[in-house]
Amino acid sequence: REVVNFYRDNLSTMAKSVDGVGAKIIFALQPSLYFKSPMTENEVRISRQYLGSVNFVAQAYIRIRDELTVLASQNKNARFMDLSTAFNGRSEGYFGDNVHFSKEGYSIVAERLADALTSMLNQTGGN
Repeated sequence: REVVNFYRDNLSTMAKSVDGVGAKIIFALQPSLYFKSPMTENEVRISRQYLGSVNFVAQAYIRIRDELTVLASQNKNARFMDLSTAFNGRSEGYFGDNVHFSKEGYSIVAERLADALTSMLNQTGGN
């Protein structure tokens, strides 16, 4: 809980900081294997292997996702991206473990972020 509070407070400070100077910010939430759908048999096995951390990971993810949604809605220069859907239907090979990506997984994230940044800059004149 304290980690999520600290993270949220830092993100709130960043959103206020960029808003004050007319800059833009994108908050991107990294998905975990637990939120990928559908999960393969191997992914279910991996999830069971890490069962001790599932509740913590899932609760923290849901809470920060909800708080980032609110934060972005309250700051006109902030955008929130939940990257979990980018991995739906993809192989578990895009994850190095239940939370971290493989090289290929990071490539997907980089592509999505590049597209979002390009879109944001095109809409706002480059600020």
